[in-house]
Amino acid sequence: HDLRSGRLHLVYQPKLDLQGRVTGVEALLRWPHPMLGSVPPHVAVGIIEDAGRINELGYWILEVACHQLHSWRKAGLDGITMAVNLSPLQLEDPALLQHVERCLTRYRLAPSDLELEITEGHRVSNSEISGRNLAALNTLGVSLAMDDFGMGYSSLLYMRRFRIDAIKLDGSLTREVTHNASCREIIASVGQLCRGQQVQMIAEYVETTEQRDLLCDLGCNGFQGWLYSPALEADVCRVYVEKNLAAARDPAAG
Repeated sequence: HDLRSGRLHLVYQPKLDLQGRVTGVEALLRWPHPMLGSVPPHVAVGIIEDAGRINELGYWILEVACHQLHSWRKAGLDGITMAVNLSPLQLEDPALLQHVERCLTRYRLAPSDLELEITEGHRVSNSEISGRNLAALNTLGVSLAMDDFGMGYSSLLYMRRFRIDAIKLDGSLTREVTHNASCREIIASVGQLCRGQQVQMIAEYVETTEQRDLLCDLGCNGFQGWLYSPALEADVCRVYVEKNLAAARDPAAG
């Protein structure tokens, strides 16, 4: 009911490179429930998966996110990509590629404008359908990222079989990196793997300059977190990105 009524909506968190320039945004789900308050995204997704409605929600998110990027492009905001989370359960849908292609065509986006982030926390299927979908997305040219790396093992298996463009470190690793030697060792090892495979290593939940600098030393080359910006409503996000890109073009203006 909340999906149909428009209560569910998307916000957008900027993604930045080593130089602090915005390279893209990630679309994130928000569900303000009238009785429960704000439902945490991972809880919301779990409920929707259990209800068997994840494909419906997933394609709604893809549609809204692509439409938003198209709207920003029409308003003159260019040079950024849109990342959309993809449940591993969606990889079991034979119509996945068709939905992705339809959205790209409808909103005049190139495959390289879209990044699909597959959450590792939910075991990724090794079925023929999921494998075929991932191979087709590779061929299409959509970027693929493994999200929440560190909670499971599927990223390593999928790096062997498919072209993965980025690994996003789980917050349990990045939050503790400044005071946990084991986290630093794990991130350094993952960084070495990423360099060998020419895969980006993205750090989420970056909140301090000390944390950011250490993650940079360990091999991270992309960042998200409150150090830069929380997730923002679409209009506010557009202003943030425009100011960031203007400052990158003319540092004196920043």
